[in-house]
Amino acid sequence: MPSVRRAAIVIASLGHYNGTQQEYRTATPYVGDARNDRASSVKLL
Repeated sequence: MPSVRRAAIVIASLGHYNGTQQEYRTATPYVGDARNDRASSVKLL
């Protein structure tokens, strides 16, 4: 049976995936005050 990869999302504080990054692999309804309204780039893995 093939392995199943779970999706992930990476949020970066600056454009072009620069700056502080945080990766999420589970449902996250609130990313906290430090991340809220500060994402400039998002990457789906």
